Amino acid sequence: MREQIKGTHITNQETPIDLDSQSSESGVSAGLRGIIEDFGWVLDDNLLRDEGVRYGLMGAPVNHKIATIKNYYERKIAEAEQSVVSNKQWTGHLAEGKINYEEERDRLRGEITALATNTPRSDHQLIRFILMFLVYTVMVVFCFFAIYEWMGNSWIASLLITIGVYILGGFSMFYRTAIMYNAAEIVKNDSERELWKSKIEEFILPAIATLFVVLWGEKEATIAQTIIFSLLMYALLLFSGRGLLKSLFSMVRALEIFKDDKQRRRRNAELLREKREVYETCLQKIRGIEEQIRELETDIRQAALDIASYKRTQEMKTSCFLSEYELAQTASKNMTARDVNSLLIQ
Repeated sequence: MREQIKGTHITNQETPIDLDSQSSESGVSAGLRGIIEDFGWVLDDNLLRDEGVRYGLMGAPVNHKIATIKNYYERKIAEAEQSVVSNKQWTGHLAEGKINYEEERDRLRGEITALATNTPRSDHQLIRFILMFLVYTVMVVFCFFAIYEWMGNSWIASLLITIGVYILGGFSMFYRTAIMYNAAEIVKNDSERELWKSKIEEFILPAIATLFVVLWGEKEATIAQTIIFSLLMYALLLFSGRGLLKSLFSMVRALEIFKDDKQRRRRNAELLREKREVYETCLQKIRGIEEQIRELETDIRQAALDIASYKRTQEMKTSCFLSEYELAQTASKNMTARDVNSLLIQ
């Protein structure tokens, strides 16, 4: 019991119980049932001791007071346990979400790696075809002026004759297929004209044009020079014109492939940038989920500590209350009812 029973502080504003008029235990219990309980006295150690002293002096049953202490801490324990259950459920939900984001992250990482390493780049050979086109252009121009220079002034309209002879020698270039440039199967299946016509246009007409230039031209040259010039003209007429057109078409196709590659690389770069942005967002979400899980795990550990603390506190509060109750009850045996009642009224 505390140092002085007379110094006991009564905190609850309750109606004092006259033990002279209510000497029976049932009468005291009936009076206590009208008291409105709260948990303030449970939380305050001083008030808790005062309650123990007061009930001990009255000799009142304390089952409902012990139950109040128990109920309060069981409620707190239940709240903490519910918090643990809720946090564990939410942690599991977040863990599932994290797994989904990690799968998305791995998928995006693979796509980003594929996009970064597999840059669209076709073997267009554009530079090769440009150089080929320039070479054939030089050959065509050289052939034309060589014919023009060899013809001399024997013809009044030598420029026009030169153009005509040149067109005659390169006549085969206006057709889609050629024996010198296409596979035999393609030439054989060409439905535009018969094979013998293709041979005449491709081989005979350049020879006729060459002979015309050599025989009717006014260029003074030796026999060896004439033979070399004839062979050169025949080769130029046979290859330069069709080679020029073929290189031109090849260059155009290569240019289209080059432009298409450029557009695909641009689209690839844009897609790669978008994938990286989504990837960074996915990483941020994973980090956010991990942070939430850490916070929830901290809350779960704290709740477990709180539960253990509530149990210890409940035992301590109950022991403290009963200790004060027993001390006061022992002291009341040496006091008159009027003395006890006066103490309770104070």
